[in-house]
Amino acid sequence: MFVVLLVAVDRLGQTRDSFGIDAADQLFALLAKRVRGCLRPEDHLFPFSSSKFAILLEDVTDPSFR
Repeated sequence: MFVVLLVAVDRLGQTRDSFGIDAADQLFALLAKRVRGCLRPEDHLFPFSSSKFAILLEDVTDPSFR
């Protein structure tokens, strides 16, 4: 089994408007690095759009998330 998660980064557009595209891109990259650190080595993290991540969790034995 596998699980796909979509994670939206709220207010990234406001960061882009207030501080510019480069600052928003750096923030998005920092968030990606932190999320990557929480995942297992066999999991995958992808940019889904300019403010969303897709996470693929493979070999999930219990997808109930309780």
